[in-house]
Amino acid sequence: MVILQIHFDYSGGYGDDMYKQSKELAQSINDEPGFLWKIWTESKEDGIAGGIYAFDSRKNAQKYADMHTKRLEEFGIAKNFKYEILDVNDNLSQITNFKLHK
Repeated sequence: MVILQIHFDYSGGYGDDMYKQSKELAQSINDEPGFLWKIWTESKEDGIAGGIYAFDSRKNAQKYADMHTKRLEEFGIAKNFKYEILDVNDNLSQITNFKLHK
């Protein structure tokens, strides 16, 4: 498993407004190849949004990051788009209460 961490400048709705605006997007992410789960992140104070995703491989995480970059550019909100793909140490993560749900 790998983690894809994304954040970008965002001035759209937060909280319930983001939920209403992004519900269909959230549902569509479930169909991405190798997708396991996502935690949605936001900071109104800092003007950023993004997420922490889990994918089954670096290849699928990279494919999603590339596609998501293009999608955000189309939405006009890809300013300061940053991401990292990180390997997960499963053994240590289990000691600190990580459980894969999917």
